[in-house]
Parts: sequence; C-alpha cells; structure tokens
Amino acid sequence: MRCFHSKNTRPHWRYRRLGLAGVCCFLLLPPSGCTKTEQIELPCDDVVCGAHAQCAIIYQYTLCVCDTGFKADADDQCLPIPDPCREVDCGGHGQCAVDGLQQARCLCDPGYEAIGLTCREITEPCPDSNCSDLGICRMHDDQAQCHCDNHTVAHGPDQCAKDVSYGLCRTDGWCWQNPLPTSFDARAIWVAEPEDVWVVGATAPNRWLTGQRILHWDGQTWQTEGLPSNAVLNAIWGNHAKSLWVAGHSAGQGKIFRRQDGVFQEVAGDYPEEIFGIWGSSEDNIWLVGGQRHGDSSILHFNGQEVEIWPIEGRGVLTDVWGWSEDNVWALGNRWDGTDVTMIWHFDGTQWELIRSIEDLQLNALWACANDHIWAVGDKYYSRELAIYHWDRQGGMNEIEFQTGIKGSLHDIFGTNCADIWALGESHESESGGLLMHYNGRIWQQVSPSDRRLPTMQSGSVTQSGAMWMAGGNALVRRPSADAKLEIMSGGQNGLEAFRQIWARAPDDVWAAGQVPWHFDGKSWAATDPAQLRCAPGDTGTGSWLLAGTENELWAFLPGRKPNYRRKTDVLMFDGQDWQCTDSISDRLVVDTQATSATDIWILLFQTDRPIILHYDGKFWVGKPGPAIEPNDDSWRLQVQSDQQIWVYSSNSWNPWLWDGQQWTETVNQFDDKYFWIEDMWGKPDGGLWATGRTVRDGTVIGFVARWQEDCDPEKQESLQCWSLTLVEDARALHSIWGSGPEDLWAAGTTTDDLGIILHFDGDAWSISAASVERDLRAITGFGPEHLWVVGDHQTILYRQRP
Repeated sequence: MRCFHSKNTRPHWRYRRLGLAGVCCFLLLPPSGCTKTEQIELPCDDVVCGAHAQCAIIYQYTLCVCDTGFKADADDQCLPIPDPCREVDCGGHGQCAVDGLQQARCLCDPGYEAIGLTCREITEPCPDSNCSDLGICRMHDDQAQCHCDNHTVAHGPDQCAKDVSYGLCRTDGWCWQNPLPTSFDARAIWVAEPEDVWVVGATAPNRWLTGQRILHWDGQTWQTEGLPSNAVLNAIWGNHAKSLWVAGHSAGQGKIFRRQDGVFQEVAGDYPEEIFGIWGSSEDNIWLVGGQRHGDSSILHFNGQEVEIWPIEGRGVLTDVWGWSEDNVWALGNRWDGTDVTMIWHFDGTQWELIRSIEDLQLNALWACANDHIWAVGDKYYSRELAIYHWDRQGGMNEIEFQTGIKGSLHDIFGTNCADIWALGESHESESGGLLMHYNGRIWQQVSPSDRRLPTMQSGSVTQSGAMWMAGGNALVRRPSADAKLEIMSGGQNGLEAFRQIWARAPDDVWAAGQVPWHFDGKSWAATDPAQLRCAPGDTGTGSWLLAGTENELWAFLPGRKPNYRRKTDVLMFDGQDWQCTDSISDRLVVDTQATSATDIWILLFQTDRPIILHYDGKFWVGKPGPAIEPNDDSWRLQVQSDQQIWVYSSNSWNPWLWDGQQWTETVNQFDDKYFWIEDMWGKPDGGLWATGRTVRDGTVIGFVARWQEDCDPEKQESLQCWSLTLVEDARALHSIWGSGPEDLWAAGTTTDDLGIILHFDGDAWSISAASVERDLRAITGFGPEHLWVVGDHQTILYRQRP
C-alpha cells in the first residue's frame, strides 16, 4: 500500500529510509535514517487506489486504506481477511465463534465439550483407567481418552503425568514460574546430584505456603514436601541411598525428622531448644548440634537405634558439625554468657574436647577437605570483617589473613577438594548484597558471579562434577557445571528488577519486560544478554523495556537518556533469531506501545508540549499529535480500540482523552472523588472498554474497575461520563487488566497489606482468583482463554492453565 503526503498547497518532501523499501511518511517528526528524494505535491484527487481501497485524509496525510474486511498483502493489494471459522463445523454439535485473539473456538451444544475445533459427547468415565489420578477419563468413539488436570500432560490415551514446564503451584491453580515465593526462607541445602536437590527452611505466617518447609528439585521443577510437625528447619544431611535427615525447632523444642521410603517421620525425643547442624558418616552414625540460648550447648548422636544426648560444658549454642571420619568430627558455636567467644570442639572417637576459644569472633560453619585439614568461616564481631580459619595437625587452628579487610560475614563453607573450596554469606560493603569467596589451593579471592548483585546466601553445596547450588533467604542460585555461569533461579529481593509488562505469542513463546527482555520457551525463563541490546557503544538506557509483539517479530523500546541528557528511546526488533537496532526515533521518549498485528502497531511518544501518537502499518510510521496535556508528565499511557477510538490516560489523574477520528475530547470526572487514578485500560472494538486503578474512599486507598457504557445518555456520552464503577475493597490498587473477551477478564494488583491479588470477571461479576500472592503484581496477559501469565516485583512470574 502506497502512502502519500497530505493534500496541501505547499510542497512536501518525499523521504526514503536507507536500506528499506517504501516511503517514510513523516511530517511532524524528523525522519531518522531517511534521505530526501524529491519535492512532491499530491492531493487526494490525484491518488488512484487499487480494488477494495479508498484514498483517505487522516490528519494531514493522504493514503490508501483497505475497505472493512480487507487487508493489504505484501504487494499492497487489498485482499479479503480470511474467516477463522471457515470450514470449522465443530463436529456438527456446536457453533464456531471468533475469540478476542481472532482465533476460531467451538461453542459446544449441551452434553458436548470442545476438543480442539470439534465437539465431542461427554460420556461416563472409563471403566479401566483413572488417568494416574491426575485427570478424568472419558470414552470417545469407544476409545479411552484422558482429560488431564491443570499442570499435567497426557502420556498416551489413558495416563497423565506432571507437567514439568511449571514451577511450584498454589492451591488456587496459579504456579510460580520465576522465582520461588518470597515467603520461603531457605536456611540449608543438600545436593545428592544436580537433579536431586533439597532445600529446607521456614515460611512466613499467614501466607499460602505456610506449613511447607521442604523444597525438592528434580531437575526440571520444584515440589514441596510436608512434615508431620509444623517445624522451622535449620539443617539437612543425606546420603545417596535417598535417606534424609532434617532438624530444627518448633514451639521452643528441638525437632528431628528422618525420610525413608519417600516419607518424613519425626524422630521423637526430648531435645534442646534448637538444632542447627547435622552431619553423618553413615546411617548408624549421625551427629546433631544445637543448644539453648540461655542454657548449655548440646551434641546429639544417633547410633542406629536411638538418639543420645552428649552434654558439654559451656553455655551457648553450637551452630555446625562436620567430620571426616567416625573418629574425626568437629563442631563449633558461640557462647551466650555475655562474651563474644567462639568455641571449637573435636571428637576423637571417644570423647569431645574443647580445642580453642577465640574472642571477638563468631564462626558459623565448618568443613573438612581432608582428614587433617579443617576450615571454619564467620566474621569478627566488632570490626565486621569476614573471618576464615584453618586447622591442620602441625600448626593447629590459625586465622587466614587477607591483604585488605573485607567487610562481611560468611555463613557456610563447602568444596570438592582442598584446592577447590567455596565460602558464601553476605557483604557489609554494599547494600544487602551476597558474598562469594573461592580458594584455589593457594589464596582466597572474592568472586563476582555476574553483572547482577548476588543475593545473601546461607548454605551451599557443590558436586564433584562442578554443579553448585546455593540458598539463603528467598534466594536459590545454581551453577549447572564447572564452566557455566551462576544462575539466580530465585533471587529474592536483592538486586532484582520488577516486571512491568508481559506479552504472549504462544504458550511456549512469552516475553516479559524488565531491565532486559526475558523469554519463556515452554520450559524456563531466561534474560536477554544485555550486550545484544545496545544501539551504540556506551549508549545504555535506564528503566524497564516496553514490548510490542506481532505475529512474526517483537519490538522492544528502552526509554533512557543520551549522554547530553536528552530524552531518547532505543528501538530494537527481534526477528526470532537476532536483535537489530533500528534507532528510528532515538530523539523521542516512548512511554507506551500497543500492537495487534504486524501491520497495526501504535506508539505514544512523550515530549514537553504534547504527546505524539505513531502508527505503523507494516511499512510506514504515520504520526498525529496527541491531546494538549500537562507538560513534563511522562506517565501517560495509550489504549487503541480502533483508529477512530484512541484513549490517552495518565496514572496521575482521572482525565482520559478520547480521539474520535476528528478531535480530542477530555473526560469530565463524573465521580465525587478528587483522587482517582487510572493505571491500565483494556478493550476491543466489539468487546467494550475497561479501566483499572485506584481511588480514595474515607481516607483509604482502594482499587477499582471501571467499565465504559456504550449505550449511556447522549449528554453523558458527549462529556465522556459513561463510566460505571466497581470498588474492590480487598485491593489497594489494580495495576493491569486483560481479557480474552468481554465475558472473560482478568485484573492484577496489590492488596491492602501489600500482597498480590488477581481478579476474574465472568460476564456477571468480579471474584478473587488468587489472594495473598507474595509480591505486588504489575501486569497480566494471556494466550486465548486457557493460558494466563502475571508478572510483578522482584521478577515474579505466575502462570495458570485453565481446562
């Protein structure tokens, strides 16, 4: 389709973008990367359009526009838009309908259900199949077929299995894809092999994960395991016979649990107030340490039959135990008698002996790399510098001196041999960051694992193959192999950006916008390498990316600043293989985008006097001025229902503007509330218009959903007062709204106690789909009505598959 300048008496320049076919139809904006070709003066009367197209003047531009029901192809010919329901008869037992994504769906008759694009009779359950207790089996054409539950997949016609594409799932059907919930406080980790990892800890009260203290990684997904007692777990130890020991405390009483044959059972006994460490040489020789904060330290021993208590002198708590053999076991802890003293104990096979007491020191963990080489780590109490101690038979226990004092505390030490030792903890030199140290057999050095800050770690483990796992707080970090980089699988709140936008092209092709675009390939989420996203050397943007996806490509916009502090936006396109920088509007700040297809992309550009709206039809960008709004406010957003109905709104006020094809009109606030903010809009040409945000009632900020009434009073329509309001008292704000159609809408936001909330509208009323989600939820989207994603703070990604 050719694009021409407006019918005007003064001449215009025709521009052509370098390296691209077609004409750049810029008038209001300086076209970047284009060259002048000739002066032209082409009124609409001189324009001849092809079949099924007409010349139209759209805000100072004349161009050929396809008739309704037609779409331009690659040769600029207007061809009929194929009917998605063509040749779809739904098996003769239903009607085909086009959903909000312009895809065919079957609405089946009573007694029938949709299986793809056909309707099959709902029959009685199969007599010989229970679908592995993960679904419902029904007979179709005398054959058994399993309809598997959410987050399961069919394995053959009569079996269902867990779908390992998704992570830890909530009871309301929403699953955490990234990262794990913040309510889980990881305190210890044990690795049998890279695909058999156990993490224990505690959970915050009044959260959905309460009662779950154990997580297991099977190589693809996380699962929880319950305990017969609601205990906080501090320690874990196991062997490769799949036998695990975990310990902690509950209600001021030490607790010990043993896992055999796939079930955790409590080892009953009268134990000290808390248990912090476990180590064993075999199933018949397990040592546990702990104590009472205002009593004596305690060492416990399981001899294969029962747990014995070995009392030792000294008030305080022992925090760790480790050994090399049955007659060479070490334990350490700290006194609680008003002195800052670390105690180090040794077991020679017969008795425990106090080896050394060290003042101004707090040691937290120890590890043996050989029979006569013991390492212990912690920090100096007053200087807050990290501390590493080494013991050997000839020199005894000695401190490792550093050339420069490193402010921090080490919480665990582990390794593969005496020339490959790791220690981890937290740094006091930066804001709540993690600290990782490595010993290569000669010197200790601090390791910087990535360009992102490492979360604070409490426990770690490494296998002989080099696979490393670390856990602490709400963070889990792994290194799949010795030559791989550390991956923050669940990074907690330290150094993690928030996701503000999400877009799905398919269930296995989903993108989220953070400080870099993230992609889901159906199995896992991964961040884009920042080196691929630079439009010029040294020219790095700030903030979160904006995404506009089409059928074949993804547009990404990074608002930022140039070195001279001018506002700008880097513009890149991903074609499925590589990112390419177009830099076509580098002197403007993109604040919002919207796309429905490769020939229908909208951009809202911010500038000081008024915004500009650009439209891309697959070949050309065409611009029009936006409404005359408050200058220096870049919180304005865009909602396009058609080229004759464009809304521009700000999260700072209730005054959306509407473009009706001829002029901009500002909404008159029809509500009594002075403070009323829109945060998101959703709408379709035939599906109505909805808005979400927050307002103030009786001094309290609460969320709302507003619906535009197309059939309201004409006078109200003229002043844009046709909004109906629904207040959501459980929410403090609703940040995002999305729907597959007018009777299937979803909204996400924040509760009054700063947790996440997800709402659903079924055509009649709004209801809560998920509450008390661990983080603030910022954006929601879906692929059809079956697949839903929600993103939010600290790289939160939730997924839900509907039957």
